[in-house]
Amino acid sequence: MANSAALLKSFVGPVGDTVGGLRNKIINGGFDIWQRGVGPFVPAFLPPRIFTADRWNLNATGTGTTTATAEQKEFADGQTEVPDNPEFYIEYQVFDTAVDGSAASSLSQAIENVGVLTGQRVTVSFWMKGSVPGIIAITLSRGFGLGGSPRVINPIAEPTKFVNITTDWQKFVVKLDVLDDVGKTYGPHETSASGLNFSTEARGHDPLDVQPKYTGFVSLAQVQLEIGDIDDPKFEKRDIGFELQLCQRYYEIAHRGESNFGKATLTNEMWINYKVEKRIPPAINFILREQGPTSSHLAPGYLVQFNFTDGFSIKYALSPLFAPFRDVNLSTATDPGGSRLSAPWTADAEL
Repeated sequence: MANSAALLKSFVGPVGDTVGGLRNKIINGGFDIWQRGVGPFVPAFLPPRIFTADRWNLNATGTGTTTATAEQKEFADGQTEVPDNPEFYIEYQVFDTAVDGSAASSLSQAIENVGVLTGQRVTVSFWMKGSVPGIIAITLSRGFGLGGSPRVINPIAEPTKFVNITTDWQKFVVKLDVLDDVGKTYGPHETSASGLNFSTEARGHDPLDVQPKYTGFVSLAQVQLEIGDIDDPKFEKRDIGFELQLCQRYYEIAHRGESNFGKATLTNEMWINYKVEKRIPPAINFILREQGPTSSHLAPGYLVQFNFTDGFSIKYALSPLFAPFRDVNLSTATDPGGSRLSAPWTADAEL
């Protein structure tokens, strides 16, 4: 759409601002976008965070024998438990056999610009079930950006919310009063965020330390966070193309055939053109592959030198570390000047 950049900026813009009825502050709340693949995603515990469905990350902590994963699941055709015919949901889990029972996991999304929710009552709605009955904690974390006040976990006027899940899908509605940020210092809004977290470690968020830890699979669908006190929230279904653009502000992947090409010389300059302006200049990672029989790719052993960036594109130079330029164009294999370079890439500007 012609004004996508303006819409994306407005989506995370002034406090309380919405554009075109964008009530849901959660991006990809329907778990329809999976640019990184469908999983299973397995965090390394150190560092504990790994991105799964777009904008959603799985955090895992613990010692001993611990398993944590997240992956895409599909609803059965014709199911009626969760309304409006959703296609996908996410399933995450933690199994802990550590002696100290220290393992825990949470599925989280960072909502850009911490000021958006400041001083507001927010309504969180979602569908959830588990492989076994148990308790899940709903928490809110607040990060005030680079140079701002230290990150605060769960600064809400009401206690952490706990929900009792069963093996059947249930809709939950949770209301949270977010505190004013009196005395807090803000960094740049694009580096600050509020985090919505679904944690299996209910005990760690309980002042009385009596809530049990959940061990098992948790299924989550149709997550929505909107400003206001809403008794019966309806999940906002947005155009899938626009939802993808919202995701690509933070992460974008170019598969083979989407990259630009350059001439084969010892130093080869290219342009990457983003489909959506990024939150900040992103980290670029190239998907390095050996050359195949019918096409050429950026081979291992090349140094990537960034020249300059802006919000929509990046120019980079490729220089071989150890060997002559390794690229083959089947039609002009004897003419190095006519060879081409294919370099699939990812651009990461996640919070």
